[in-house]
Amino acid sequence: MDETWLKRALTRMKVLGLTVTDLNRVGSKSGTLITDAERKGSSPSIDNFAKLARLLQMGVGELFDGDKPVPERLLLQGFVRGSEMWHAASKKEAKEVKLSFFDKDLVVLEIETQEMQPSYRLGDVVVGPRMVGRNLDNLIGKDVICETGDGSKYLKKLARGLRPGTYNLRSLIHGVDDLESQKISWAAPVEMIIRSPS
Repeated sequence: MDETWLKRALTRMKVLGLTVTDLNRVGSKSGTLITDAERKGSSPSIDNFAKLARLLQMGVGELFDGDKPVPERLLLQGFVRGSEMWHAASKKEAKEVKLSFFDKDLVVLEIETQEMQPSYRLGDVVVGPRMVGRNLDNLIGKDVICETGDGSKYLKKLARGLRPGTYNLRSLIHGVDDLESQKISWAAPVEMIIRSPS
């Protein structure tokens, strides 16, 4: 029988000197992620599975089905130099850029409203890496998927709040009020949009 993701996780855990307790804590409020998998045969959510893979320093595919991760790379096609015009890369300048986006704690949402046009269309999927703490100031002026201190969740544009440690959330929908002076638990800048084909 093929090795399961659980067996791969436990094997990797030993290599890294981790414990079942360490793995149980990953994204599980009850702290029983691995224990539940062993006793009940339950599987973690996709988000928790990705967190587990990161803790184990494995690719998601490697943990899920044993496939060794293939480094994701993009071929650089050109450069922007001193103006808005871009110039094609010569053979000498050609290089690959490592795409580490999928190693991060990603938040993924589907847009199920037409009210956010033209920024987002019905059926679009938006993706961003979750950030907390001081890093939030780097997201001022960006569209973010976020959760406020009271647990409310939004897709809005982040702005600086009047009081230190607070942020204003600008609406992406015409006629909807902005939220002022919000505490933010975490925010994920929208870094990828998978456009709906329709």
